[in-house]
Amino acid sequence: MNENISKAVAGLRPIELADAALFRAALRRQPRVSCECSFTNLFLWGEVYDSCFFEYEGRLFVYSKLEQVLQFPFGPFLPPEKLLEIAGILQETGHTLHGYYDVPDDYLLQFPEVAVLFKVTGSEDYADYLYSVRHLTELTGSRLRKKRNLIKQFHEEYPVHRIEPITTANLELVRCLAGQLNGEQEQSRFIEEENLALERTWLFFDRPELQLEGILLFAGDAPVGFSLYSPLGDGVFDVHFEKADHHHKGAGQVVTQQMAATLNGRAALINREQDLGDPGLRQAKHSLDPLLLYRRSELVMHS
Repeated sequence: MNENISKAVAGLRPIELADAALFRAALRRQPRVSCECSFTNLFLWGEVYDSCFFEYEGRLFVYSKLEQVLQFPFGPFLPPEKLLEIAGILQETGHTLHGYYDVPDDYLLQFPEVAVLFKVTGSEDYADYLYSVRHLTELTGSRLRKKRNLIKQFHEEYPVHRIEPITTANLELVRCLAGQLNGEQEQSRFIEEENLALERTWLFFDRPELQLEGILLFAGDAPVGFSLYSPLGDGVFDVHFEKADHHHKGAGQVVTQQMAATLNGRAALINREQDLGDPGLRQAKHSLDPLLLYRRSELVMHS
């Protein structure tokens, strides 16, 4: 057993706010636009997925006890043999492990021999949708005509409307709106988990380590939609939560456009995350005319 790896694995610990700079520095050494690489996501969802991490040779390995997977390490690529060795030692220390998640295509191209040591799998359900900030701001082209029409309808129906940046002063309005909208959804494991992550968001919203920003849409004096997001990397922002009251037609489209407008000139890309195989969500994400899909793979351990 490699003593250095064993010592690193023994250092598994929860992800804390104080680790933000560590994670962002590691991501800069090997940039990726995956939403899974967002420190803000890792922290906000950390309790849901029972996540912890360890450091090895300048790389960060995040382990989810709930999903029983290692996230592909932050930092420079390691050869497949080393990934297998690390996974084996994690198993030997009593942790159940299925393999590595969020493996970028670049890694598979650089190390095709990985397919010998692991079973390589993937699904479109877990691809991230990335959009041009400028395109979502301007909403040009025939594919976005319906979005423009819905925004126009919202403006006509609610001539008195406004956008506010989300701050601690209006955060309670956002919290209540999120609770209302999630309460109207068919209850599921995902809604339960999202509610837990949202509670963590309200609790830590103003912590600078999370770099959270947001907008809140009002129709008259009623809050009807919001978006919460943070920088993911150089020129890329990640949308963590975005919701709108669909009883107010066009509210969702206004939020999406205005969120992009706040980033116009500050960023080039917006990551709006995965559709998780939900047909309605997939249609909605494609209807926004994505610039590209960030596809990820999984390295599954051979039994």
